[in-house]
Amino acid sequence: GLVAISGPYNATRMTESCLLQTFYLHPVFGHRSKWSQSFAVQRLEELGKQKRAGEGEPQTPLRRRKGVGGAEEKEKLHEIPPVLLLTVERDWGLDEHAVDFERILEKNGVHVRRKVVMGLNHFNTISAVGRPGHVAEEVMDLVANWALGVHSHDGKNENE
Repeated sequence: GLVAISGPYNATRMTESCLLQTFYLHPVFGHRSKWSQSFAVQRLEELGKQKRAGEGEPQTPLRRRKGVGGAEEKEKLHEIPPVLLLTVERDWGLDEHAVDFERILEKNGVHVRRKVVMGLNHFNTISAVGRPGHVAEEVMDLVANWALGVHSHDGKNENE
């Protein structure tokens, strides 16, 4: 499956802030014309529209990958694996991105499990991993259990 932790998934939300446009979007993604193709929500919206329009499997890839024999293949919408979508208690706006991402994934038939980890902020989510007893260890436990398939069909950990 896929694990997504505290990410910016929606270009529209990012463009609402001049600060984010200046210090994040322009330097990282370049010209405004490239922004929507660089974020998961917009890519999935486009793929979903193509599929619903009866064009068959979308021709616009989420990403290209090397297939058998090194040939390039396009990733198809139906190939998106189950997603563990994590945010933290104080994620400073990224929780709305996660809600948008979860909705578009579910709309396109992708299994999603969303979890908010309490007691963390955006910066100590990963930086505190490895500190015995720190709440950040819960993030790694969730990821490890997800990777090992320790979740039931409804997406909840069997241990919960």
